[in-house]
Amino acid sequence: QNGMFFEYDGATLYAVLRNSINQASGTVSVTNGSATVTGTGTAFLTQLQPGQFIVIRGQSYRIVQIVSDTSLSTSPEYRGTTIGNAIVSQTIDVRIPQSQFNIDRIDGTGPSGYNIDLTRMQMWYIDYSWYGAGFIRYGVRGTNGLIT
Repeated sequence: QNGMFFEYDGATLYAVLRNSINQASGTVSVTNGSATVTGTGTAFLTQLQPGQFIVIRGQSYRIVQIVSDTSLSTSPEYRGTTIGNAIVSQTIDVRIPQSQFNIDRIDGTGPSGYNIDLTRMQMWYIDYSWYGAGFIRYGVRGTNGLIT
């Protein structure tokens, strides 16, 4: 639901920052075993979209269909205890494509000269400052053993 990772979609390599802290408006009622999420004071049509992930009571669900501002369906079906007045958070991914990496694009043109070959095994790393007050650094260990 929250984290940092590399993602390759078959065409583009991304560095991704994921967070699920953006709370949607209103509250929802959910029933164990049901895919229907019913909102009160919600704006599903303008705040969410099919295919997006949401978090309800600590569990992630993919939005399958948005019927109205107050009704949507998810996959999988709701797995928690039946409840009303639950908060929904949106899962938002910030994807930075390799072409926009800011120090070294690992395409042979950067300071390291390293050109990543995604058909081969790589040693990846991600480090970050704790408590959310700092930066995140993504990288790979090049063929010379140096961090790129």
